[in-house]
Amino acid sequence: MSHAAVSRVLGWMLSIFAATMLAPALLSLGAGEIDTAAGFALSAGAALFIGVLLLVTGRGRGGAIGRAETLVLAVMGWLVLGLFGALPFVFGSTATSLTDGFFESLSGLTTTGLSIFPAPENLDSGLLLWRAMTQWMGGMATIVFAITILPTLGIGGIEILRGDATQRVSDTLRPRLRQTARALWMLYAFLTALCGAALWIAGMPAFDALCHAMSTLSTGGFSTRADSVAGFDNAAVELILVVFMVAAAMNFTLHWRAIQGRPGHYGDDPECRFLLGIVLFATVATAGVLIVGDRIMPLEALRKGVFAVVSAVTTTGYVGPTIPMAPTFVVFLLLALAMVGGASGSTAGGLKLMRGVLLLRQGGREMVRLTRPHGVIPVKYGGASVPAPMIQAVWGFFAAYIFCLVLLASGLSAFGLDFPAALTAATSGLSNTGPVLGAVGGHGATYAALPDGAKWLLALGMLIGRLELLTLLVLLSPIFWRR
Repeated sequence: MSHAAVSRVLGWMLSIFAATMLAPALLSLGAGEIDTAAGFALSAGAALFIGVLLLVTGRGRGGAIGRAETLVLAVMGWLVLGLFGALPFVFGSTATSLTDGFFESLSGLTTTGLSIFPAPENLDSGLLLWRAMTQWMGGMATIVFAITILPTLGIGGIEILRGDATQRVSDTLRPRLRQTARALWMLYAFLTALCGAALWIAGMPAFDALCHAMSTLSTGGFSTRADSVAGFDNAAVELILVVFMVAAAMNFTLHWRAIQGRPGHYGDDPECRFLLGIVLFATVATAGVLIVGDRIMPLEALRKGVFAVVSAVTTTGYVGPTIPMAPTFVVFLLLALAMVGGASGSTAGGLKLMRGVLLLRQGGREMVRLTRPHGVIPVKYGGASVPAPMIQAVWGFFAAYIFCLVLLASGLSAFGLDFPAALTAATSGLSNTGPVLGAVGGHGATYAALPDGAKWLLALGMLIGRLELLTLLVLLSPIFWRR
């Protein structure tokens, strides 16, 4: 492995990351938040110093970026940026501990949305903007990682996208990282601006609209209010967020094709159809349970149901209109939706809909083979037969996901959380879903009271979930380092 190449890339990442801190620093300075502005200046200086040091260390020593370097950079990038992203919380007016700062920062960069701040509206404006920016940057990194890098690593069956999404990239975005990142950045920024403008027109204050637009397109879920979206009590705002959450949970190459005048690919994409079908079915089921069980009026039940369902399945995690004493059915449904997550090539977390589609079709094939044991029944995805090794990889990924979920929930239980709270927190972390599961399940939407050990464990769960589990687990294997 080329340590020089890794050092150079990390150096550039840290230097750019330091530059992004200027925006919240200037905002804090203009608002008279001197301590917070000084904290950002100190944090940016530290990040820039280490970034330049890494650039100098790796300069002129050659080395290409291959498979091993890519895996290391994927893990180190989120960890290093998470650490330096924590410094504004530590040095600024909040004066949080490193544990709390790292938890908040990594939650933002992994677009998870779990927070240690019970009342975000009490934070300085610079820190509110920084929370939204970490999610926005993490969402951009996730899209580039998922579309241009992950399919080439062949992890968890995602390599099937070489014949699907990657082919779309090759003839529209070009499969070179720089060109692809530029095109995706333009699309991502355009959708964010469109979302922010729509929220502002709908009555949300401009600053809140900006922060929520960045959190929505990244499917992150950080809000500027303690009650999240419910605090605005605005049906138009909720509808706009639903539309953009669904858009963010779709494969971004579909949006690029639509801009190029080929919107028909939305209907051709299996994940897109599956996502819309899940939203429709789960919304009707949730609204029906609320109408029958809680005696809620149909329109109100539909409003609450669709927001909760979309917030969960897109792994955004916004807390919407309150569902008092949510029925157990609704809680388990939202947990299941969060585990499935959004489409590959999106900012959403979870197992990914592609894997869900393949698991369902494989299950259907096995049922048919009970009556036709000698029949040749291929599993198809996007009109093409899926090779058996890819199906096995998907099942392996699913098994690893469940295993990590059990370990994470057990570990959190060891720190004193009861079983429902531990399972909810573990699912939220591993699927990169925000506070909606805890809020609906009655276990709280903030994590300030967790012991430090539980916060570090949950942070590890966020990282594992964002890196598609096996990316990080591969690095923990001695075999990888002996090659």
